[in-house]
Amino acid sequence: MAQKGNRTPLCEQTSDISKSNNNNKTQIIDKNVHSNNSSLGNSRRRAVENFIIAWLNPDMDESNEATQKSISDLRRVVNSVKIFSNADRCIMFVSDVRDEKVFVIVSGTINPLFISLIADKSQLASIYLIGNDENELQQWTAHHPKIKGAFMKLEDLCNHLKNDVRQRENDLMSISIISSSSETNLNALDPSFMYSQLLSEILLQDVSTLQKKKDFIDFCRYSYEDNSRELKVINELEQKYPNPSLIWWYTRDCFVHSMLNKALRTQDIEVIMKMGFIIRDLHRNIEQIHQEQNRQEPLFVYRRQGMSHAEFNLIKKSKGGLLAFNSFLSTSTNPDVALSFAKDSRNSSDFTAIFFRIHIDPKMSTTPFVSVDQEHGYFKDREKEILFSMHTVCRIGETEEIENRIFQVNLTLTNDNDPQLTQLIEHIRQATQGPSGLHRMGQLMCYMSELDRAEEVYTTLSEIIPDDDRQQLSLLHHQLGYIKKQKNDLTSALSHYEKSLDIKSTYLSSDDPQLSPTHCNIACVLQDQGDLDGALEHLKYALKIDLRAPKPDQLGIATRYNNIGSVLEDQGNYEETLISYERALEIQIARLPLQNPSVATTYNNIGLLYRKMGDNTSALSFYQKTLEIFERTLPAHHPSLAVSHHNMAMVLFDLHETKKAIVHAEKALNITRHTFGHTHPNTQRRQAYFDELRRSL
Repeated sequence: MAQKGNRTPLCEQTSDISKSNNNNKTQIIDKNVHSNNSSLGNSRRRAVENFIIAWLNPDMDESNEATQKSISDLRRVVNSVKIFSNADRCIMFVSDVRDEKVFVIVSGTINPLFISLIADKSQLASIYLIGNDENELQQWTAHHPKIKGAFMKLEDLCNHLKNDVRQRENDLMSISIISSSSETNLNALDPSFMYSQLLSEILLQDVSTLQKKKDFIDFCRYSYEDNSRELKVINELEQKYPNPSLIWWYTRDCFVHSMLNKALRTQDIEVIMKMGFIIRDLHRNIEQIHQEQNRQEPLFVYRRQGMSHAEFNLIKKSKGGLLAFNSFLSTSTNPDVALSFAKDSRNSSDFTAIFFRIHIDPKMSTTPFVSVDQEHGYFKDREKEILFSMHTVCRIGETEEIENRIFQVNLTLTNDNDPQLTQLIEHIRQATQGPSGLHRMGQLMCYMSELDRAEEVYTTLSEIIPDDDRQQLSLLHHQLGYIKKQKNDLTSALSHYEKSLDIKSTYLSSDDPQLSPTHCNIACVLQDQGDLDGALEHLKYALKIDLRAPKPDQLGIATRYNNIGSVLEDQGNYEETLISYERALEIQIARLPLQNPSVATTYNNIGLLYRKMGDNTSALSFYQKTLEIFERTLPAHHPSLAVSHHNMAMVLFDLHETKKAIVHAEKALNITRHTFGHTHPNTQRRQAYFDELRRSL
């Protein structure tokens, strides 16, 4: 079962990103920037709201005028309506839904097997029945908790569905929880907190990221082309925006609210960028009215939310920590409003009914919020609503059960000097530096190994950057090269890196230190393609540049030694390889904390070398050091962790510790599958190795 070990890659640049390679050899790659293959302009038709209706009716004639009216009536509640005449296809459709909740409507003869199969789907929100036999329908609702209603008329069903959608929309608010003991290390933080914090800064401060209103209107017309009600609202928005006010538009029962909340919840960068001007204008509208209303007295506001049991348990364990609402937050000064909603949902087996009680001291915090009164809101203050801007952060207090299966969570709006929040925000800013907000977002996506989202960001950037902005264009191609390499598209990666180098050569001298990372990354691709001489030539040139620099970047030099060692190792020159790795490690230990991913990278490469030399005991020692550091410093699904677990599995097998090897091989497989998907070559290789280990028992 001989297999090659995996090298772990190291990124340098303002914010380090440890990277893993795509095939069995991983090198050290400089990080500057990263790419994309999907164009944001080519939006495929998809659900842009949180809900889908799947209507099973074997006898439906879609061309019938009455049927078309029924579908139109449903679209007034949920825009995406799918019709099925076959139960199996309906089940398959619901099973394939990823980011939405599905309301299933069943007409005609009710199949018990279909009900039992569809009721087990996590994507299911509720089942509704519609038919002619009232007694039969009522019998079904009495025995199946997922069946929320049985109706003789579609009009009655729509009215009930409208309330169900409203409650479920509330439940889908994305939150992030940071325990009081969390370090300021980005790797230990909830990724959604980082994403939401950075996104709010980018959209609210960086005007260059905002797309035109016309682009958004065109996107809306495409997304709602079969919805006559929403098309009228879209026309109205086009003509009147921003009047009467952004708060008026957001609180109106229309696509603006539902599309924005879905995009923020699912981190849909395409829709978020298209709605960026609305997010900014809504924030400014809230900020302006907050100053006008000038509240000075402390107050309490309330919110009901259905929450997964795991999420609620995490809140209970995080007393004294932080809770962030990752969208615009709607609350009420009337506790009875929130409590009544909580009572309606406490019998659900899917989630825990939460009653948030939030204390606000306006003198201590500048977080903007407004009273949605008759002057500003669409519904004329029907629920005593208080609306907060996006990414509102609170401190978690006591949790208590106030009624049967209703839990009150006490929160306090953070003040401007909250030390933990201030440290977290500053750390995110330092780790995601860049020439623009979108560059920063791309950095974060790459750091989180969200390569598809990173690609979307950089594709958006490619449409915005002027043709004469050579620095940003070179940076863009560098990042695209990184992403293509991670996706094992070596030809495209090399093309982007060479474009980056060509552009840099037009405004930099041939020995400028800024050229060194690109030479290094070109070498990594050439090495993967088997051109070891070409790779070594680029690496030696990069090292020459670094050593001659007026102020040599010692950590960059360590990266070059690591990369040179990698190529020498592939050439079979193990003695020179070890010298090169040891030079890299000496520099890193002198300048970095021992718990640093770059140090772990070099440990890993030395471990790999010892294994090739037949010294498995030394190899295991270095691999253990590597894994310990990566587990402390990298996100849970980072590719370098998969590399480390894979290497542990191989050396443990060599040492006849097969059961331990299987544990690590399975972890490597799960991480790789999560990051790259089932069809990626790395996933297939790791699956094959895992299967082979199990067969060897």
